[in-house]
Amino acid sequence: MTPYNGADELRQAIADHLRQYRAMTISPDQIIIGAGAEYLYGLIIQLLGRHCVYAIENPGYSKMQAIVMTDT
Repeated sequence: MTPYNGADELRQAIADHLRQYRAMTISPDQIIIGAGAEYLYGLIIQLLGRHCVYAIENPGYSKMQAIVMTDT
């Protein structure tokens, strides 16, 4: 059974890649793998809170601003 936050091996590989090529030291536990950008963006906002400031690329994913600005 795959964990809710994604396969352990995949999260470890991503953490290793970020460490090697982007000089980012993060734990695989800080990585969440999922399907669907809208769902994951919504989940991140729920986890971090609406009180946070979010930066959005321009150009970027066009629905992101709507997701961030939606009141729930």
